[in-house]
Amino acid sequence: MSDGILTWSLLAGFGVVGILIALAATEEFRRGRGAVGKRLRAAGFRFRRNLRVPDERGGDRVVDYVVATMAGLVCIELRDYTGAVQGDAADRMWSHSARMETFRFLNPVTRQRAYLDVIAGLCPGVPVHGLILFSDQATLVGDMPPGVHLNANLEIALREFSEDWGDDSVIEQALKKLKPGLARLRKEGTSAARERGLESQV
Repeated sequence: MSDGILTWSLLAGFGVVGILIALAATEEFRRGRGAVGKRLRAAGFRFRRNLRVPDERGGDRVVDYVVATMAGLVCIELRDYTGAVQGDAADRMWSHSARMETFRFLNPVTRQRAYLDVIAGLCPGVPVHGLILFSDQATLVGDMPPGVHLNANLEIALREFSEDWGDDSVIEQALKKLKPGLARLRKEGTSAARERGLESQV
């Protein structure tokens, strides 16, 4: 076998291995995504999943889970990343390094704030918090902002929101009304979504 053919064979082999690793990591994340619901249910939490929240650009953001806790509603966003993740609350861009490549992505805490405002507008008087869970194949580098954890630390993360806000029945009612409220917002259009989000900040 010539050197050229051997080189291409090795490159093809490495490529296949890389694809298999990526597929395995994605499948592992999918299992972890489903396991979040099971863990929440086992811990006695009430929640809604895969809620579509209209954004200011006319599209939707899917919120993986909205959980009723003693501290209010906690919106959980799952991030399918492997490798090192680095960023700070004040940074506009965060970095993600995996397989000898580095990518930059918008600060997820800042992005999450937009749909938290919309949800808060639908649940007046009920505190709304954000939680971002990265895949367990990721490594969080440095001091992450509050509310950013690995998937495995879900229970620890929820303890950050342990303050007893008040009437559990009010929080439960807010959770029940959330899905129809979001459906109504999508019918009304993105201007209503934006207005409700802005009103919640006043």
